[in-house]
Amino acid sequence: MLAGSAYGDLRRFASTHAHEGLLVYLDNCDYNTAQYCRALHHLRLAGWFDAANAVLIGRTAAESVEGFSQRDALLNALGDLDIPVLYDLDIGHLPPQLMLINGALAHLSFGPGEWRIDQTLA
Repeated sequence: MLAGSAYGDLRRFASTHAHEGLLVYLDNCDYNTAQYCRALHHLRLAGWFDAANAVLIGRTAAESVEGFSQRDALLNALGDLDIPVLYDLDIGHLPPQLMLINGALAHLSFGPGEWRIDQTLA
């Protein structure tokens, strides 16, 4: 709900604090897949992915709407971004719920069937 406001301005945050780009990570807790798709489009229109080097999506138990899956929602909203979009990761509301630290420096590596993120504090 803060995307596009002064409290959710990722373009400004990136230009001030992350000149090398951002790893944007998201989780879907309560939305069904149609609502999730709309929310991702909202974030995209608000510029949340403009300075992103990758998007990480947590695993979800989101209810599919008429055969429209989480993957369908991601492809619809983010499929033509020129950056990696990794989904079904262990960073969401479903176990094992690994933690990421907001504002940490991070290095992401990934390949078929695996991913790794190393975080350090500046």
